[in-house]
Amino acid sequence: MPTATPLKRRGPPESPSQVSLRFSEAHSRLSVKPFP
Repeated sequence: MPTATPLKRRGPPESPSQVSLRFSEAHSRLSVKPFP
């Protein structure tokens, strides 16, 4: 599972937990789940 690099580029470096939350949020809004 690749890291949320695009999300990191948009803002300052975040902790793994924050990145995971943003990653899940973004995909939830798009209704897309490319990863299990």
